[in-house]
Amino acid sequence: MRLIGNLPSESEANTFTAYLLTQSIECQVESDGQNAFDVWVKDEDGFEQAKAEIIEFRENPKAEKYRKAVAEASKIQEASVARQQQYQKNVRQGTASAQKGIFETAPLTMVMVLICVVVSLLTEFGSSKHHDRAVARALQFVSIDAPSPALQQSRAENPDSMDVRLASIYRGELWRTISPIFYHYGTFHIVFNMLWLVMLGRMIEARYGTLSLAMIVVFSAIFSNVLQGVVPANMGGSVPVMLNNLMISICGGMSGVVYALFGFIWFRMLYDPGSRMHLPQSTIIIMIGWLFYCMLVPQIGGSFGGSGSVANWAHGGGMVMGLLLGLSPIGKGSGK
Repeated sequence: MRLIGNLPSESEANTFTAYLLTQSIECQVESDGQNAFDVWVKDEDGFEQAKAEIIEFRENPKAEKYRKAVAEASKIQEASVARQQQYQKNVRQGTASAQKGIFETAPLTMVMVLICVVVSLLTEFGSSKHHDRAVARALQFVSIDAPSPALQQSRAENPDSMDVRLASIYRGELWRTISPIFYHYGTFHIVFNMLWLVMLGRMIEARYGTLSLAMIVVFSAIFSNVLQGVVPANMGGSVPVMLNNLMISICGGMSGVVYALFGFIWFRMLYDPGSRMHLPQSTIIIMIGWLFYCMLVPQIGGSFGGSGSVANWAHGGGMVMGLLLGLSPIGKGSGK
């Protein structure tokens, strides 16, 4: 602090410092012990202006602008106190949130991870004999034991027929529009997806709540699974295959949902500053880069679904749905 001078009374000193506060110059008043009051400027950048202002004030301390400054300075101080209180509240909330375990801040995210892990263990990570397991039959998009001769003929003549592609859905097994997200092929597939699910899902659930995350997961799972299941085979769609008199899809994974979570966060980060969502630039580059890499190099072993191919329609569909949900009211007004 630097001393700019003194004034003969405390009331004048307070009025003057109130005026300086309206000029964005903070000061402190102290008694000099000799019936005068010293005015100290806290910020070096405002020192020269404050020196000029105190000279003008001494010439006419009762000027209208100084009287009005008292009320204005009071409002400025109240706003400053309110900001400080909000900051302390945010710090307390952040500390409390950090002290909570992941199961408290993101229960749905962790439940989905556990389901995926259990399903992978029960199916030996989508081994070649997955069709022999009840779990695979229960979760795949299409699973028909002993399909009728008419359905088999329809598949032989036109595998892209909706009677084939939506055979299980037509039977009323609507859960199959969601359940494939829990089925994975290989350790890399599930580890890759679970890492992204924990990072992105936890971010949304901690910010907007479990219900909002659940809505994003359900909408994106249905859209991405159905899209992957109905797109023609020559365009990368997943066609049910016949295995030991069982017509079954061979496609699964959390990737479509993961891309929806990414799209949702990315949209809110760019267009809703109040969302407080943030993704590092490196994460955005990796997600977009992997999306296009899979489209350009569709055959990456058999780990990502659909006859040894990447389920690109599920990825892209999930991304589009996530961006659309980012535009929707989901989560707005319910932030933590």
